[in-house]
Amino acid sequence: MSSLSKVALMALSIAFSIVLFMTLDALILSKVIHTNQGDCYRKKPFGFYELAENCIGKAGWGNVHYDIYTDQHGFRVGAPKTAFKPGKQRLNSILFVGDSYTFGINGPWKDTFVGMVGESLAAATVFNAGVTSYSPTPYVYALSKAYRNGIKPNAVIVSIDISDVQDEAAKWDMVDDMPRAIYELPPPPNSLTDTLDNTFPATSLIHHFLRDKVFGHETLKKDYVWNGDNKPVLNMARSAFTYTAAEKLETCGFENLKCGYLPHGVAGGLQKIRTQMQRISELAKVNNAKLYLLIYPWPAQLAYESSVVDWEEFIAGVCAGIRCDGVINAFPHFKEFKKNNLDWYEKLYVQGDMHYSVLGNRMVADEILLFLAKH
Repeated sequence: MSSLSKVALMALSIAFSIVLFMTLDALILSKVIHTNQGDCYRKKPFGFYELAENCIGKAGWGNVHYDIYTDQHGFRVGAPKTAFKPGKQRLNSILFVGDSYTFGINGPWKDTFVGMVGESLAAATVFNAGVTSYSPTPYVYALSKAYRNGIKPNAVIVSIDISDVQDEAAKWDMVDDMPRAIYELPPPPNSLTDTLDNTFPATSLIHHFLRDKVFGHETLKKDYVWNGDNKPVLNMARSAFTYTAAEKLETCGFENLKCGYLPHGVAGGLQKIRTQMQRISELAKVNNAKLYLLIYPWPAQLAYESSVVDWEEFIAGVCAGIRCDGVINAFPHFKEFKKNNLDWYEKLYVQGDMHYSVLGNRMVADEILLFLAKH
């Protein structure tokens, strides 16, 4: 056989192997691996979304770029291929439900308060059902999903975020036990890149590894420079309801929600939180789980006196009304830190943003661990 024939045969063999691998990838591996080099989110009907199962993806926030992994339930985990056996989840397990703070949009798993709690409670199984921009209406869905998947935690910790008031007032409603966007927009179609990533997940992983690690082509990274002005963060309408009259907020045209706090208004948002937390309480009680509510301040709640709505008092009232098992309140710890640190914003928050820095997450994690140790 000539040298040319040998080269041709080798090329055909390589091509056949690649085609065979990609065929197996599409037919088999795509069923168990979801790769999305963006954010791992999967679109649902009526403007809703959730995290995809078994996802290996990437995300960025400011100058921080990190890997995201989900388990077979679509919950964020600290390492790929993490799986939990339903039969072993009752003993010493905790399920967190919340939005971007709970999900940990600020960075890698180890820098989030759920990741820190999981690291400190090595003997416990910690589930993170947090998803960006969820609020109590989607929280009901997330908790119901956990129970449907056989997860039976001893404790459920629901992070009720400051933004939940506007999200309940203007973003989410529940129809037939499924959240849907109040101002529904058709979901954008998947890009060609997303389609290829999800059709050939293992091939995509190899491609991205070669691109990012071997050849150093880091396409996700974009420099973000904070100009030192924290007024836009302190004066966001999403966190203004505690110190601003409702009628000033119930208008159209700001912060990506079509009409501010409309159609339900600030009072309607607060009432929907009470209603949906009652549903969560009933789910927890039926499944013999302790229910704890977690609260923590946005920058505005440290900068301005809560002269209209006292969030700590409101949540204490919600807990009493649904007979929850306690409130994990990080406000006092943060207020004390502010009192002793003039640069409290720079230390506690991602610069130019309302999410926590590693230190801020550490303080929330410490409050949770202290509370659990006492209960």
